[in-house]
Amino acid sequence: MVINVELYNNHIRQVCDLSLTVAKLEDIICKYPYNGEKRVKDQLVENSQLPPIALSFYSYIYEHDTVPSPETLIEQYLSQSYFDVRVDGRVNVTYQGKTIDVLHEGLIARIYRTYPSILRDFHFYLQCVESGYFQAVKYSFQDDFCNGIDIKVQYNNKWFNVALMQNTYRSLFFRNKKKNRHESREKEQPLINIELDQFKSKRCGDYNLYTPQHIKLLFDRIN
Repeated sequence: MVINVELYNNHIRQVCDLSLTVAKLEDIICKYPYNGEKRVKDQLVENSQLPPIALSFYSYIYEHDTVPSPETLIEQYLSQSYFDVRVDGRVNVTYQGKTIDVLHEGLIARIYRTYPSILRDFHFYLQCVESGYFQAVKYSFQDDFCNGIDIKVQYNNKWFNVALMQNTYRSLFFRNKKKNRHESREKEQPLINIELDQFKSKRCGDYNLYTPQHIKLLFDRIN
């Protein structure tokens, strides 16, 4: 249900209850098979600035109070007006004043590869909320996309920025791109890095997730 409506300059937003918990989320995603392995890569898709996938993911949570499956996220993402899916297996993508022609399968592959990371970050967020370590926990898409901050936690009335990553080439590559883009902001308030492989991850269905040990590590680093 809607618990608040906020107006800010020329924007309006509704604030709703979020009923998802760590236990509910894990129960849901155990039933979501991951079919993203060995997908075709389109280098134009890989190297282009595309509409953010995370925004579609969190918009779905807002609208449905649950997480989308990979296939549902693909459908939600490609239904946006940025995309013109053609019958020849290609897609015209118009974004930020540019139009590119890419493989449909290449787009699907990128969404599949991005899905586990977004899911893992949301699961980490819920764990932080339920841990009791922090006064508040916040995710902002704009902080994530524009400032390279995955989540914020509040402790002793002070906010701390957190970066979540896997110790893989792909993860480190995109983290370095974010770091270079937002280097001046990180100097103002450094990111606390939490890597998945610092402890054994939790396997839930086809997905590797952070554990309570990672949440405790974040708490210890703040202290």
